[in-house]
Amino acid sequence: SFYDKFVTKGPAEVRIKFKGMRFTQQRNVIERAVSVAASAVSGNRKALQLLEERAKLHRKTGELDIRPGLYDLWLRAIIEAAKEHDPEFNAQVAAAWKSVMTHVIQRMVRDYET
Repeated sequence: SFYDKFVTKGPAEVRIKFKGMRFTQQRNVIERAVSVAASAVSGNRKALQLLEERAKLHRKTGELDIRPGLYDLWLRAIIEAAKEHDPEFNAQVAAAWKSVMTHVIQRMVRDYET
């Protein structure tokens, strides 16, 4: 449901970036991204290193070139998906998602132009 919210309801540039993507495999990608994000925010060295590697891919000159404006859409989609699937979702859970993911987003945006 995350990809449905982000890709199909997002702008055309998102659909272009995901064109030909196997969404069954992407499920593992998003699960890993969330896990790395939570671990990085906790200060886990391995996760911080993985976050740095991911940031390089997302740069303007990187393989993925994810412009900063797309992260707000990404964040909204992931929180909406969490709300849809987590029966214990509440304002505190939403705030935790936003806090962790905002940290990661800020990291990605900071080096976009490098």
